Formats: sequence, C-alpha cells, structure tokens
Amino acid sequence: MVRRGQYCDWRLDARDALEVWAYRGGLVTCATACVGAAAAHEMGRFQDAETAAVLADAALGVSLTLVHVYVKPIKDTMRALWAVGSLGVAWIALFGDAPLTEYVCAHRESMLAVGWTFAAFTGLAFKEGMCYGKAEAGALFFAVPIMCLSHLFGASEDARAMGLAVNLALLSVFAARKFTQEIHADVGDKSVFMLQAMSEPEREVFLAEARASGRDVWD
Repeated sequence: MVRRGQYCDWRLDARDALEVWAYRGGLVTCATACVGAAAAHEMGRFQDAETAAVLADAALGVSLTLVHVYVKPIKDTMRALWAVGSLGVAWIALFGDAPLTEYVCAHRESMLAVGWTFAAFTGLAFKEGMCYGKAEAGALFFAVPIMCLSHLFGASEDARAMGLAVNLALLSVFAARKFTQEIHADVGDKSVFMLQAMSEPEREVFLAEARASGRDVWD
C-alpha cells in the first residue's frame, strides 16, 4: 500500500516490517527477562537473575538501535545512555562480589553505574507515550525514575518492592500492546528518514522538486 509522506509517497517494504518486528521482539524479550530476573532473585537464584538481567539489557539495546525517531540526536542520546549503563552492568557482572541483581540490591550507589540504562528506557517510554498516546508508556516515564531514585536514596524495602512490581506490570502491558499497532505506525513517515539519508546536494535537489510539485505541503 502506498502511503503519503511529508516529502514523497512511500511503501512499507519487507525490511521495514522486519525492523519493526525485531524492535517489538526486543521489547518483549526485555520485559520477559525483567520479570524473570525479578522472580529468580526472589527465589534466591541470583545467578539466573543476573543472566536474565543481562539479557534484558541486551534486548533493550536491540530495540534502541531499531526504534524510528525523527530527531537523530535524541536516538543517539538514548543509545549512548544505554551504552554507559551497559558498561556498568558488565562491570558489576564480571567484577562485582555478588551476582548482578544481588549486588545492586545490596549497594544502592550502584544505580549510578547501571541507572543510565533505565534513563535510556525512560526516553523510549516518553517517545512511545508522546507519539502514540499510550498510557502505560506515559506512566513508565514517571515510574522508572521514581523506582531508580527510591533505591538510590534508600527507600524502605516495601516501597522498593511495590515500585518494582508497578514497573514490571507496566512494562509487560507496554510490550504486549506494541503488537496491537499497525506496522506502519512504528515506521512513521518514511519520507523523513529517506530525506535524512541523503547527502546535502541530494537533499537540496529533492526538496526543490518536492516544493515544485507541492509534495511537501500535503493537507
């Protein structure tokens, strides 16, 4: 199906669909692994919890690589935050004196190392909430920082457990509801990304032709 973009008409191709499914798959994997990590930690299976937490972090990285964001610096910032947080995750997993989730629970200052990953996800939640009006994504934009800051500043164990439960529930709904959207919604206006991929001379010619034909002023 041909879709009308700001600068030109475009088609959803197989690569677009694959990227969207991989993006959504990353979110589902992240959500499932987070729930698994919490459950394993609660059962005292700390090594399994660490494995699940590392998987969740990697899956989020896949989604942040594939997410379609018109403003490239915003996407680059989210990916940079994730990369810094992932270094913290890797450092604790490799050199911490306890498995990852156990270490983070016992050392609240460790949020300064791994919290950047949560900041990256908060940005993703904001994007999803603003672009698609998803209530659960908007709620995550507030719930994730509150959870992280509560742990960092020494909230009670009951408060932290409640915050974690709320975030896991919201994350699960968020990941599942991504599959209720049309694929083209996650692609966005492909004509914008086509324009961004052009060199400056190509862009000038393309925009001149678009203006001449009226393609950049669709009603």
